[in-house]
Amino acid sequence: MNRWFETSYRRNLVDMHIEDWNPEFLSEFDPEVYAELLKTAHVKSVMLYMTSHLGYCYWPTKSGYVHKQMHGDKMGRLIELCHAQGMDVILYMSLLVNNWAYDNHPEWRNADQNGRSPRDEGVRFGGCCPNSIGYRQFVDEQVREICTGYKAEGVFFDMAGSIGMCYCDSCRERYRRETGGKEIPTRIDWNDPDWVEYQRIRKAWGADFAQFAYDCVKKYNPELTVEHNSSPFRLIDWRMGCSMDTIRANDYIGGDIYGEPIEQSLTCKFFDSITPNKPFEFMTSRCSPHLANHTTTKMKSELELNAFYSLAHNGAFMFIDAIDPKGTMNPLVYELMGEIFGRMERCEPYAGGVMRADVGMYLSMESDFKEDDTDLTNLSAFYKPGIKPHLDGLHGATKVFKEKNVPFGVLTRNALDTIRQYQVVFLPDINVMSGSEQEALQKYVRDGGSLYISGSRLPELTARFGIKLNGKTRESVTYVVPAKAGESVFSGVNLGSPLMVDAHQSLVERDGIAPEEVLGTITLPYTDPKDRMFASIHSNPPGKDTEEPAIVYKKHGRGAVIWTSAGFEVNGSEPHKELFYRLIIMLAKNPLAFESTAPKPVEIINDYQADSDRHILHILNAQEQLPPIPVADIRIKLNTGGKRPARVRDIETGDVLDAVIDGEFAAFTVPCLDIYKMIEVKM
Repeated sequence: MNRWFETSYRRNLVDMHIEDWNPEFLSEFDPEVYAELLKTAHVKSVMLYMTSHLGYCYWPTKSGYVHKQMHGDKMGRLIELCHAQGMDVILYMSLLVNNWAYDNHPEWRNADQNGRSPRDEGVRFGGCCPNSIGYRQFVDEQVREICTGYKAEGVFFDMAGSIGMCYCDSCRERYRRETGGKEIPTRIDWNDPDWVEYQRIRKAWGADFAQFAYDCVKKYNPELTVEHNSSPFRLIDWRMGCSMDTIRANDYIGGDIYGEPIEQSLTCKFFDSITPNKPFEFMTSRCSPHLANHTTTKMKSELELNAFYSLAHNGAFMFIDAIDPKGTMNPLVYELMGEIFGRMERCEPYAGGVMRADVGMYLSMESDFKEDDTDLTNLSAFYKPGIKPHLDGLHGATKVFKEKNVPFGVLTRNALDTIRQYQVVFLPDINVMSGSEQEALQKYVRDGGSLYISGSRLPELTARFGIKLNGKTRESVTYVVPAKAGESVFSGVNLGSPLMVDAHQSLVERDGIAPEEVLGTITLPYTDPKDRMFASIHSNPPGKDTEEPAIVYKKHGRGAVIWTSAGFEVNGSEPHKELFYRLIIMLAKNPLAFESTAPKPVEIINDYQADSDRHILHILNAQEQLPPIPVADIRIKLNTGGKRPARVRDIETGDVLDAVIDGEFAAFTVPCLDIYKMIEVKM
């Protein structure tokens, strides 16, 4: 396999999902201009469209349909020009969205429970079913043509997983074959074994098709790398049918993500934890906020933040441009990216290493549903917005850890062998976990690790630590008050002013839980919010104190467990965030990897490079309003075990920073932060 990606951090893709009913469309596409713009932007690796979501091919295919304006193999010429400039070339293929195939082969179409597709209702995307033998043969032939017809470094497949749920004849037949004659269920019920079995099988089908596409590429050119778009992983929505098993069909992980810095911070840590090879790839649009805003370009500071957030996590950054229907591109975009990539290029030699993290957030692709989600309006929907407890917990904790300067990473079932690197493992509202995962977590605690279980619906896991779940409160508005043993972890909360929880709280059996193990208890409102009787018309004030535990601290072996009845990390108020933070710190037995006076918008990532015995600190200024106000005099204390660094310097300016020893820490001050700083601490 060609390992081109290991030295590539600056990447580009130009969105080219362009129709051809108008002769103007792509009529001005010019490979020479395209290549020159990439050079202006300091692009190291370029992803080029071979097929779009429309299914139109941009090469002279014999198996599909060629876009009317892409005659003469213009894309082949562009590939040659990019290689001549020293760029790596990755070939883009739309895998399951193919309007041409959908329109010309009805037998390949996705279908909902009523035999219809979203495209029948006017949706622009035509989905094809991965279980259709005919469609698989078509994909194989298209892959053969590009892999044998063009010199390239890799192939990128867009949308490998299942698009919604499919009830086409191919799916029905395969399901009967694999289940002994059962029919695909159409009623959402997470307590129904048949429904749960269908979701497991559907995820396996998505992973199987991703592997099929991977194997097709390797069959025709084993030197090419393969990447599937992994952006659906981050949505954590059961309708998308994503599975961690899809990772094996990637040589490295990447995907397009749109959102706030918190979203990128979490995504980068997730991608970095699961990618088979590094760097991973973070893709996002230069359009603000996403590709729907075709002509609106992000501010330089926002694109800088996107680029350096990726680099800070040892990831490659790919900016996605949007081609004009006529085939032209805006030169100003490439001049802007040239400035950003020029700065990034100077930092690249210092990238790499192992990210130091004291807390590992456990991300579970299997916990991608809400138990009471029974919406039957459209079972084939690609994605359903709404409350997702596990994802909300991950987002909330990410925000707290960033604001409180807690070094954190992401842990998955695929990397449980790395669990010992974390002082604390945090489980946010996980509702599905295999026996082997639970055993690994129990062993981790028994051997001295600390576990924080938030809002759990896993009775078999909590029971391992002597905490037996017993339903939940009838009331959907509840409160928490400090118990005697937990007074120190609450801030501004007492019996007269308890902490509100805008949710049901889980209940536990009190047998086996000693009073000194209870840090907080549940208080209920005067009446159930669903009742017509109430105390206050605008709210549901606390009125009934109980002895039901809300926070339990248990020792187990050489380690400890904290269980909470609800997800305090989800609520954005300061008292909730402070409580969550204090509970995490309570579980951390040793000093953190670093401490800092950085304000809330600033995130610090600490990589250690063992081969050169140095720490690289990435400091990012992610203020809500951009460009950000510079931050002055950030004091950082890096845990070096009390060892004095040989040198601390700003990589870009070369300025040397004075360092002093403060116990286990080497302390120094970063005088000014604009968007990004890279600090070397040479030991």
